[in-house]
Amino acid sequence: MLAMTLAVNAGAAPITLSTAPAGTAFRQPAPNVIVSVDDSRSMDVSGMATLRSALKDTFSEANVPDGSIRLAWQAMTGCYTIPAGGDCKGQNALRVLDATQRDRFRHWIDTLAPQGATPSHRMLFNAGQYLKSAPGVDSPWASVPGARQEPILSCRKAYNLFMTDGGWNDTASWSAADSAAARAIGNSDGTAGTLGDGKTVYDVASDSTAIYRDAFGANALPTLSDLAFHYWATDLQPTLANDVPAKIVHKGDQTFTSNGASKTIREFWNPRNDPATWQHMTTYTVGFNDAANWNASSAAPKFGTDTWTGGDYAALMTGRAGWTDAIGADETTRMPELWHMALNSRGKFVPAPTASSLAAAFKDILDSIAADKSAPISSVSVSASSTRLDAAMFASTYDPSNWSGAITAHKLAAGTGIASSDGLWGTVPATATSPAKPVSTATLMDDPAFSPNTRVVMSARRPAATGDSTAVNGISFVWSALATAQQRALDTSGDAVDGQGKQRLAFVRGDRSDEESSGGSFRNRDSRHGDVVNSRPWYVAGRASAG
Repeated sequence: MLAMTLAVNAGAAPITLSTAPAGTAFRQPAPNVIVSVDDSRSMDVSGMATLRSALKDTFSEANVPDGSIRLAWQAMTGCYTIPAGGDCKGQNALRVLDATQRDRFRHWIDTLAPQGATPSHRMLFNAGQYLKSAPGVDSPWASVPGARQEPILSCRKAYNLFMTDGGWNDTASWSAADSAAARAIGNSDGTAGTLGDGKTVYDVASDSTAIYRDAFGANALPTLSDLAFHYWATDLQPTLANDVPAKIVHKGDQTFTSNGASKTIREFWNPRNDPATWQHMTTYTVGFNDAANWNASSAAPKFGTDTWTGGDYAALMTGRAGWTDAIGADETTRMPELWHMALNSRGKFVPAPTASSLAAAFKDILDSIAADKSAPISSVSVSASSTRLDAAMFASTYDPSNWSGAITAHKLAAGTGIASSDGLWGTVPATATSPAKPVSTATLMDDPAFSPNTRVVMSARRPAATGDSTAVNGISFVWSALATAQQRALDTSGDAVDGQGKQRLAFVRGDRSDEESSGGSFRNRDSRHGDVVNSRPWYVAGRASAG
């Protein structure tokens, strides 16, 4: 049953609505974020001043609140391991972003100065290896790094913000051990293998992997895109369960066309999506100054309007274009790897061609990380006050990736109170693309046989001709039961009356005939079941009355 109240006063001021449930039992944990920046000589004094200002602006309290992320940092030369001495003073290990960690970060920012060459490989390798750190109180995966190891959350995400102003030009400044380990990665994006879930095959002969792979990089030296792919495809914490929420931006298959060739790419291999559930590193790249645009000076694929639009993106997806050699080429033709790195790790490339655009590029990436709330959020209602007796647990889920929700029912064992993984209402069988799961209210509502006209949906209205302004009557949420003012509110879109009130009401009840995919004007929905925000299941004993 869906309870709904329509405001009679259609001209009321808009209300800022919550987009997440209050007091829910689960919230996606603060992600690990590693900031990796270029402090090479080519950045010069002016570029470093811009970088310092952009970092302070981006990571201010107003833009990144305390506790919203866990932060670590490094540079190419002045502070190139985690943790590191030198300019970092051993204080750049990942910690919860609070006043103390922010103060450490700002002190480090003030030390940034142009120095050394551009050892991009070393900086990317160090970020990935740090996320491979063994469990311990100082592990980036610890509950509170530096203070408390347990409980370690296996659903935490990890990102690397990688910024440079040009192509790499130094691969000789590593320690012998690190250099050997990095070179052993080899041509990872051009080599078949099994991904971090232990079952998905990366097939280098498949049409679906064309945009990721190239023929370059070997044990002599991997490409940067090889390293980015390796730290995405590898389970960085194999002792933890694979509970990282997948990020699916484009659901289902997508067809790309370029120069007369069309290829249909499965959801898993679409670069817009990050389907990895194992602990991995997603790399977001920023190209500053010359590294923002190589289209005029390189034979490499042309970058379009964003990471996934325009330029040669469709040609790469269909295999009509390929990546150029980023090993043997000169420094200026290595810059396209920033785009390739982002695609290979399911991240994003953001160009910053001017000093004024660098802070905006950083904020774009932080916004993308903050907006990644694709994991459902759950609340629970228990149908008995004591778990010493058999009881049922009703869990409501809220999925902000598509504004949907569901309720599932589970049996609680007597004495232990442990919820069964099976649903009381049955189980949806596994398919080739999804595991078995409990039947939910959304399962029932999205069944082809479900009729929206038979739903019990309730609303309310004030009774006519009464002196009690607080009185309301419960009504069925159907057009004929609404007050005239309520009908007028549904007939209005913005400031214009469009007369689609009946269709809107039917849409809310679950009718899908007026969605865009059916030729209508209402948004497409993945499910008829709406999200459950700032609410929880309300258990009522017994069966609903037939009357």
